[in-house]
Amino acid sequence: MSRGSGICQAPFVVKVDVEGGELQVLEGAPAILREAELVLLEVSLFELVPDAPLLHEVVGWMHEHGFVVADVYNGHNRPLDGALAQLDMAFVQRDGRFRRNHAYATAEQADALYRTWGL
Repeated sequence: MSRGSGICQAPFVVKVDVEGGELQVLEGAPAILREAELVLLEVSLFELVPDAPLLHEVVGWMHEHGFVVADVYNGHNRPLDGALAQLDMAFVQRDGRFRRNHAYATAEQADALYRTWGL
């Protein structure tokens, strides 16, 4: 927030963890989503909450709204059988500041890495 104004200024980081209602929250905040550089969401691989979107639906929705997956973290396995049930995902704007450089490494980093591979 900017000092004294009470108004948030872009760019935003948005974190939503509402047990299956993440896309409903984002649908209700299009202006915030347009200004967000990073969106953190908990997604499910099983319908743990009735009618909650699953991973493929969340990734598709985010892609339709200009975001791509940047990271996956904090996986949660279900006690029932140990299967991965939920995980947290970081989405960034497809053409935003975090995707300006698509290189894997600098030339020096790549050379050092390839030497460890014996190349």
